[in-house]
Amino acid sequence: GGYWSERSVLEDTFFSLTGMIPAPAQWLFPEYKLAGKKYWKSHPLVVYDGWMSDDPTVSHCNWVGVTCGFTTLGQGRGQVMDDHDNAKNRCDGERLIDGWTGRPCPPPDSITKIDLVQLGVRLVGKLPENLYMLRNLHRLNLMGNRINGGIPESFGMFEKLEFLDLSQNELRGPFPKHLPSTLTELWLERNVFHGELHLENLTSLNYLDVSNNRIEGSITSDVGKMASLRSLVMGGNNLTYTIPEFGSMAKLRVIDLTNNELTGTIPDFST
Repeated sequence: GGYWSERSVLEDTFFSLTGMIPAPAQWLFPEYKLAGKKYWKSHPLVVYDGWMSDDPTVSHCNWVGVTCGFTTLGQGRGQVMDDHDNAKNRCDGERLIDGWTGRPCPPPDSITKIDLVQLGVRLVGKLPENLYMLRNLHRLNLMGNRINGGIPESFGMFEKLEFLDLSQNELRGPFPKHLPSTLTELWLERNVFHGELHLENLTSLNYLDVSNNRIEGSITSDVGKMASLRSLVMGGNNLTYTIPEFGSMAKLRVIDLTNNELTGTIPDFST
């Protein structure tokens, strides 16, 4: 059922993010089975945080860093909800409807958050292609690791992802074109993304930080469509051309475009 399919995605995530040998390699080479199992069984996520448990009574919802059922705000950046009276009426295990999105709350055994920070573990692998199959995932926080490669195109298939923090990793490649329009926070600073920005469908953002990458080209007027944007941080890139007219952005409080090759002036949003 759904329990095992979500757990299998989480197991794939473990192998992808840790770079460990997954089970199929062990099945192909029986003589390596013991060594291979021991290899990944010694990973800190397994030893200390309950991941990949063999105990059928231990749900993946109890693995450290995994939350099921709840969409209440966790630890994290941004998340200013003062103009959402219903923000505190998010799914807390008792409600049937998420007061912020108006959608039914996810089942209690469905994964809603993955927060793999401050566990004392450095993840050194790649982002898994099938993570979008976690249909109720609304928060993914993998900041401060050594994850490399790019952001899979399949990330555009997330249905409910609101918070994505992949900052301070070793991600590279062109700036992702395919990110879900449901995002309200996108933190990609301190990676090695290059190429031009693609923000056209990210109109729900409250917080955007792509600073300290190698992004080039212009800041497009798509930013002006982000009516809820509070913080825009793009410093330390290779952006050129003229700073655009952003239009009416009444909620914008922070704007940092320093250390680029931009011309023009930053609009005054204080009025």
